[in-house]
Amino acid sequence: MMKTLKDLKEVQELGDYYIFGKDVQVMYERMASDSQFMKTLEEWKRIAEETPFFCEICGISCTSEKSLVEHQLGSRHRIHKLHIDIYRQRDKMTTVPEGMQLTCNPTAEEGKMELVCKSGEECTMSIDIENTLKDEDIVFQRHVFLWDTGVFKLHKASDRDGQRTWREFERRDLHIGKGETRYFQIKCIAPKDDFGYHFVPLALYFVKKDSKTRKIITAEDEGAWTQDYVLIFVSLHIISDFHEELAPKSVYEKPDHFQENSFEVTEPGEKLPEHSRNGLIGKLRPFHIPPHLYNNVRMGTAHKDGKITINSPYLSQILDCNTTQRNYMKKFHHLLWLEEIQMEIDIQQYNMAGVAMTICKNKMRLEVPGLAEKKPSVLRGDRLYVYYSDKLSERTGYPEDQLIVAVGNLGLNIECEADELRSRRNIRYEGIVHKIEREHVQLGVAEKLRRYWTPRQLYDVEFRISPFNMWVQHRAIEQAVDFMDLLFPVKPASRPDQSHISLRTWFDRTLNPEQQTAVRKIVQGSSRPAPYIIFGPPGTGKTVTVTEAIKQVYSGYQDSRILVCCPENSAADTLMRKLLKDKPIIKEDIFRMYALSRQPETLPAEIATTGQYNYDQLKECFFFPSVNTLMEYRIIVVTLTTAGRMVTGKFPTNHFTHIFIDEGGHAVEPECIVPITGLMDPRDKSRRAQLVIAGDPKQLGPIVRSAIARNFGLPVSLMERMMSDIEMYKTQPFDERYITKLIRNYRSHDSILEIPRRMFYDNQLEACGDSKVLNCMLDWDMLPNKKFPVMFHSVFGTEEREGDSPSWFNRDEIAQIDMYLTALLKKKKETKLQPSDIGIIAPYKKQVSKIRQMLLAKRHIDNQNEITVGSVEEFQGQEFKIIIISAVRSDMTSAYTDIDMVFNLGFLRNPKRFNVAMTRARALLIVIGNPITLEQDSCWKTFIDYCDQNNAFRGQKGQKKSGPPDNGMDGGRGKNGDTSRKVSIPSLGRPQTEQKKIEQKKMSGKVHTRRKF
Repeated sequence: MMKTLKDLKEVQELGDYYIFGKDVQVMYERMASDSQFMKTLEEWKRIAEETPFFCEICGISCTSEKSLVEHQLGSRHRIHKLHIDIYRQRDKMTTVPEGMQLTCNPTAEEGKMELVCKSGEECTMSIDIENTLKDEDIVFQRHVFLWDTGVFKLHKASDRDGQRTWREFERRDLHIGKGETRYFQIKCIAPKDDFGYHFVPLALYFVKKDSKTRKIITAEDEGAWTQDYVLIFVSLHIISDFHEELAPKSVYEKPDHFQENSFEVTEPGEKLPEHSRNGLIGKLRPFHIPPHLYNNVRMGTAHKDGKITINSPYLSQILDCNTTQRNYMKKFHHLLWLEEIQMEIDIQQYNMAGVAMTICKNKMRLEVPGLAEKKPSVLRGDRLYVYYSDKLSERTGYPEDQLIVAVGNLGLNIECEADELRSRRNIRYEGIVHKIEREHVQLGVAEKLRRYWTPRQLYDVEFRISPFNMWVQHRAIEQAVDFMDLLFPVKPASRPDQSHISLRTWFDRTLNPEQQTAVRKIVQGSSRPAPYIIFGPPGTGKTVTVTEAIKQVYSGYQDSRILVCCPENSAADTLMRKLLKDKPIIKEDIFRMYALSRQPETLPAEIATTGQYNYDQLKECFFFPSVNTLMEYRIIVVTLTTAGRMVTGKFPTNHFTHIFIDEGGHAVEPECIVPITGLMDPRDKSRRAQLVIAGDPKQLGPIVRSAIARNFGLPVSLMERMMSDIEMYKTQPFDERYITKLIRNYRSHDSILEIPRRMFYDNQLEACGDSKVLNCMLDWDMLPNKKFPVMFHSVFGTEEREGDSPSWFNRDEIAQIDMYLTALLKKKKETKLQPSDIGIIAPYKKQVSKIRQMLLAKRHIDNQNEITVGSVEEFQGQEFKIIIISAVRSDMTSAYTDIDMVFNLGFLRNPKRFNVAMTRARALLIVIGNPITLEQDSCWKTFIDYCDQNNAFRGQKGQKKSGPPDNGMDGGRGKNGDTSRKVSIPSLGRPQTEQKKIEQKKMSGKVHTRRKF
């Protein structure tokens, strides 16, 4: 019945499962779909028919008929049967038998009573039980809460001297005579520090009793009830005082995108101004998507034997194979085309119908929701297409045959006939992005479109992807034919010649032995002609090592020319800042080259003040310096894609002596090889640059949208492929001539580091950080285990969406975040904790937005920048003293659960994303989520188990059930009136003698039990 029954292993405790809230029915539905469990029940039934004294409900043999009867009267059998009944016939179990009437407040809908209350409040639900039988009494035998939540208690009304009092109900065999009504209350005590749903099935056991003979009417007697209990699902939703303010503003509806517009003419837009100083001039050959690929993609994929297969024989033949020198070009060309097709599809979700625009300095200004979050991603120079909307007349109120328009800035009005209006709708206007603001873009469009603009005019807008970056990668793939020895290196029979440069001194004297080894081998060129790899797990000082290596090459080799590349601008800017800091690099020797689309206001101040970058202050725009100008610098820092502009500009292939690629695990292989195949010498291998790749293939890799491309190799970076396929990099212990693994983590407390260390890094990471920082949150009041700065807080909340946004949010988890922030910041003077020490990770942009709304409204911060809130991608490379993770998803019945797997919107099923999320915290890690959702993924299950084993599990977790052995009598009562505290289920098909040994071990406490509810 839950995970253990599905695995057919020993079922130790029936309360040992995550079965709260609406997820409880999911559990039973899962059981119903589990053929193995159903086979087990059928097998027990068969054994019972052939074996005397065998219980088909529990799968246990008894020694006699008396012991079987005692067992069947016992608490273990009763609760086991209750679970099986829910599994088999839930609807029947919630039906009230004829002759009895239950009046519930709140009304029980489909067997569920639910109340909403604030944290720390007490509230009550009422159940009135009326006997409407003619000749029989009703005996209320007992009640059972299936697990102990600590929230619900059943009370019975007592009327004395005209006053009604309520006492906790513990009595058995309560008689309800003909026409009588007994009154009960379920008292609900909402925990102060918990939010979301608390939920438990409540079973009320009844039998009939002949009012004349006073005899119990058993199942064998005529007129007996066919069921001996009524099931009520009791639910309490605990909300915060901010719950309604975060409510959906409108019901979620899929966006109403406009139908594809037909057009006869395309009016070109206003091009970006050409900069007279642009030096990297050249043409990039287009690599258009072959038309036949669209039909092949439409065939989709299938799942077979736990593996994803491609339905298209053509694509299957090309992609369903290992990457080799022979298939390298063909395979990667097709993977990139598949990705581009998916990008074309994805960008369409941002198309807008019937939107207004404004005029701003001869440009048309368009509001683009989500632009700040790069959804959609729009860069300067990108192209959009604008159409007159067919919703014009309906929105403006003007008749179809007349339209008032303003001509230019003169304010003149003219009449436009209907046919002229219709003719304008047959024109597609190209809009070139000239400027990007936070939520707006300024478009350069044809003068005709601006001339007929009015404030009430509405437009349809179609987004298009720019193929430039894809074409740069296609070109790199074609050039790779001359670099197969570098992309598929083989360890040489003899040791390669090494540089005789000696390291006179360390510029960073804090380097550990592994870091020093990596720098020394890079300077010596020990891996030549193969790449040198720095494998840097989180917090191990990978970028520090790369920085030191660049400085040593710069100072020790006077003729060195160094190209430094990163997949993202943020990483490139970080390296630029580190290289500028301290000795030995002279400022005039280093240059940061940005793409023309870079927004100048986003430049770090440390770089902007140097002037060592390609920005024209007078014309207020970026430009590309000439080849000769760039060759004067000894160090150039660029992104991988911008390095493609150097290739287009015919930059000499033998100029650089060293090429460093930092964060190499973030880039797809075609992107990573752009500077390799384009800027290294294809013929004279002796003159090739020394290639160094640093990164962590175990952390978040490149985002790949195409499901086919994602499952057939595109997300695998060059670094990851080499470490998994190339012998000289994958053999452990690693050969330090070719690869160094950094193992000393300076970021996280050892307890925070344990799961990533165990799951991703072969138990080799050592916690070496500042103990004053890493131990600063120990003994914090909210820690379940005061010496363990990690916790999982179980919240069974509600996932919601609003408007036309497909992004999810969870108000209950936000309330839990608020509770922790209040506790943390309340004592910031004592702990010297600042809001900037806290980072909050959420996988959905709507959750990020709602959390920021809460932060400002609850005055945890004065401005949004004080506490960093964002997705896992935004946190990669960052660290915070405290990290709070909100998992958001909390409905396993949702048809959207698998979308996370398809579109990479969350981190629930992505080990690399999980790894990044787990490794951002220094001193405290708090994870908030629905365990039944998260435990579907092995990574999250491991983490939840880890917290549980270390007494660091908080939230909806009941007390351990304890009680006497099952002797057929229900001796002992729990606080909630549940007389069956100890609930054990025998292992499936286990012989009786072995089963007794197990039960004896359980009684002695030697059998491990997990979460008890």
